[in-house]
Amino acid sequence: MLSILNKYKNTLIVIGICLAVASRFAFLNFGLPYVFQADEVEMVEYSLKYAVNLNKFIQGDFYFFKPFSFVYGSLPAYLNTILLVPFLKITSALSLSQDRFYIYLYLRSIYAVFSVLTCIGVYYLAKQLTKNTKIQLLATLLFSLNFYFYWLSKYLNNDVLVALFTVFFLIFYLRFKETNSNKDFFLAMLFIGFGIGTKITFGITLIYPLIDLIIKKEYRKIITMSIVVFLIYLVTNPFSFLFFNEFYQRIMEMRVKENGIVIDSYNTSLLKYVYSLFNNITIPITIFSLFYLTQKIRERKIDITIFISVIYILFFSASSRLVDRWLLPIYPLLILYGLLFLEELKSKKIKFFVLTIVIVEVLFKFCVANYELGKNSNLLNAFNYFKNGYSNEFKNVYVITERGLNPFNSLKRTNLGIDSQQFVPYVSEGAFSIPPADVTKYDYIVYSSKVRSYYLNPYIKSINPQYVATWESSYQLLNSDKFEILATFETGFTSLLGQENIIIFKKK
Repeated sequence: MLSILNKYKNTLIVIGICLAVASRFAFLNFGLPYVFQADEVEMVEYSLKYAVNLNKFIQGDFYFFKPFSFVYGSLPAYLNTILLVPFLKITSALSLSQDRFYIYLYLRSIYAVFSVLTCIGVYYLAKQLTKNTKIQLLATLLFSLNFYFYWLSKYLNNDVLVALFTVFFLIFYLRFKETNSNKDFFLAMLFIGFGIGTKITFGITLIYPLIDLIIKKEYRKIITMSIVVFLIYLVTNPFSFLFFNEFYQRIMEMRVKENGIVIDSYNTSLLKYVYSLFNNITIPITIFSLFYLTQKIRERKIDITIFISVIYILFFSASSRLVDRWLLPIYPLLILYGLLFLEELKSKKIKFFVLTIVIVEVLFKFCVANYELGKNSNLLNAFNYFKNGYSNEFKNVYVITERGLNPFNSLKRTNLGIDSQQFVPYVSEGAFSIPPADVTKYDYIVYSSKVRSYYLNPYIKSINPQYVATWESSYQLLNSDKFEILATFETGFTSLLGQENIIIFKKK
């Protein structure tokens, strides 16, 4: 088996890249033009505003490009601006459509390419950590087919960029450890700078290089590292320095807000990310990777990949939120560690059995993810149900979803009476004081399953049972004899991609 892999390794890599590219470009129009994913609008609309007003930069009006907030690093916003300029120029010159649908599709395509580059990077990262060709290829395959990373690759988000920068930072830092090459060191610092410019929490990855260089008394490299990272952050996040007080206040606000009670993801269990990994990278890979980490720590063989894996798990497990994508940057490492530990087992039958289970689960979830993407967004389908052929009938509609930008907002200017309420997840914004509207005042109610899943969070119920009872009472009223279910839009499976099921109720 190994000889076959070695013989056809390059062919398998080419085939794998082709499959990765093809799958990444499938269903890129998911939800468009109305349903956007979390933070996607912020990553496009501000960049679009900058791109069509580049003359302000030329005129010296730099403050026009100040980010709307300092929640995220502004590198993606300026990167997307640069990406949009040629698109707008070419489509304008050729008199092609510049509709939002094509703008989002174009940028999603670029991020799909970033996803493919990450998969390629995982292969080279695996080569740095093991000479076992079988494990190199398997780790790359399992990561590229990972349903969660695959889903994130379908829309614009910071986490795909962070995963990309993490993988290439590790590749070059590991090369630097072998060769002591200044070029590899500079490239490693370049990618770590990009990572911090995208997401400030990426800064925790600086701890290992700093300690490593201090131990080796490489003070010049510490200075080089500081200068490179500082300059990249300065260029990509200039307003963090120009408005430092505002930046600092925003960071302090988010420290409380993001690590406070956030209803949609509040979870204080220290094992929450272990359970998350069970679902996202399979139970065997999670358990074996944790065994591998423990083994290396006991042997005091803690390289940068071991350190980053442990620090990520500990850092985010200590937070009060469960957000799966926060651990995405170490998925490639954990998958690789799980395979390395599995390879150490003596029984070939056990290895074959476990590997078969892992591959079957990964392939099954990959297929389910594509099934969900193929059915499109349930919210969009519910919107089209109202919009296409029913607009004269439907009046006095109440929409309650997790999204502030739901497509029903576009109907507010029509002859339909639309009231729309976004479920507020942050307690710091007074979520516990925001009840649902009186549903008996409406003829039609559009209800998202996510809303109920959020307020039924057992942690929230223990904190504020009255709040949960208020929302649940409204839901039970909808399921009473005063209402009937007019239509439902469901995935058909328990949603892997966090998609909401939509129920449309009609008052009798």
